[in-house]
Amino acid sequence: MAELILTLKGQILKRHTLSKEETTIGRDVVNDFCIDNPGVSRFQARVVKHEGHFFLLDEGSSNGTFVNGKRITQLQLNDADEIQLAKYKIIFSQHTSSDEDGNNAAMPNFLASTESTMLYSDNDLKKMIDDESSQRAATRDLPMAGFSHEQQMAMMQAQAAAPRKPSNKKNNSMALMIIIAIVCFGLGFALILLLL
Repeated sequence: MAELILTLKGQILKRHTLSKEETTIGRDVVNDFCIDNPGVSRFQARVVKHEGHFFLLDEGSSNGTFVNGKRITQLQLNDADEIQLAKYKIIFSQHTSSDEDGNNAAMPNFLASTESTMLYSDNDLKKMIDDESSQRAATRDLPMAGFSHEQQMAMMQAQAAAPRKPSNKKNNSMALMIIIAIVCFGLGFALILLLL
């Protein structure tokens, strides 16, 4: 049976078996696969089973749905595909061999309406995907022989928890605007006092 595996920084958060013909993914609790994060749209995407194949369909989400690092609107899923939603990664796992016959079914058109959500800039989304890719590359280069699963997980968590330099661009702009407002207010007040 096919399933979705929700992960964050290499840790499995939950699993969901794709037992229905259509599985909805999003922030709203009415979804079959709920991800409570403001970077995920209320109704982000759906997985539709059609003639034995699974298709991922973006629901017009604000931040987009990415599979293996590429933004998609509709895509047939293959075993071990990585779906990126905001800071989360969902692994599509398909355990049946009958679905791996290499025949691509015709892509059904199931797209629906958009929903508002917290917006990320293209640079933020690219950075999240690049960070994920570099973490995967760093993990692949680790010498795994002789390490227990717990030691491997601890090393992956240490890499994910490494401090990153935050972007102060927005904070600097806001501080500058506040300083300008204070200076303007002070000059206006001083001008009023002079005129009196």
